[in-house]
Amino acid sequence: MFEGMSACPERLTDRPKKALELARRFAADRNHVLVTPTMVLAGVAAEGECLAAQALADAGLDAAAIVETTVKLPAWNGLPGWGPSMCRMLGDADRIGDSFGVRYTNCEHLTLALLSEGAPTTFTVVSLGADLPALRAEMNELASR
Repeated sequence: MFEGMSACPERLTDRPKKALELARRFAADRNHVLVTPTMVLAGVAAEGECLAAQALADAGLDAAAIVETTVKLPAWNGLPGWGPSMCRMLGDADRIGDSFGVRYTNCEHLTLALLSEGAPTTFTVVSLGADLPALRAEMNELASR
């Protein structure tokens, strides 16, 4: 599942692995060649069990609404891959985990990377009406537990 990634997928706990698999399915459903950060945000929201998914739901962000912000492309045959932006985002999530003194990457670290300054998913979050600074603050609180 993680072929082509330069980040450390072995550091991912089970829940972000599930979120990434859901993101890949969302990308395939929209006929995307690559999994995008927006699809990963939708995957975290759809994962349902992690604290990040609950925080996204509390902010009014659900997987269906997030996926709808992406363009459905003409059909193609194949499984979406991981592009450079995904590899950077996963590396950022690993570094966020390190900053909290842990050697794993969970959904909260992944979501913090997705909500970081300049991340493409911040536009999606704001366009769907979520309070980005409040969501970042909540994610930081959850990640520090």
